[in-house]
Amino acid sequence: MAQDKNLPVFNRPDSQDLCFLGPGDYRSFLQRNAPEVVQSGPILDTAGNQIGEHRGLAFYTIGQRKGLGLSAPQPMYVVEKSFKPTV
Repeated sequence: MAQDKNLPVFNRPDSQDLCFLGPGDYRSFLQRNAPEVVQSGPILDTAGNQIGEHRGLAFYTIGQRKGLGLSAPQPMYVVEKSFKPTV
């Protein structure tokens, strides 16, 4: 379909990323075009204890396990994302 529409990304390998962004990935796209979503914040466990810090909610998905920057004896997953703006 992309080739039929003459899109320059038609021959890129399959990806879970946003193919229409071209070179790079969505993280760099967001940093360039929507820097307000790249705000770090606390990573909390389900009991509300801070166990780390994230680089910005836009960089994580519900169910994500890898790339969280956490070390724990058991696997850790993103179970919720919550934005609480600072005033």
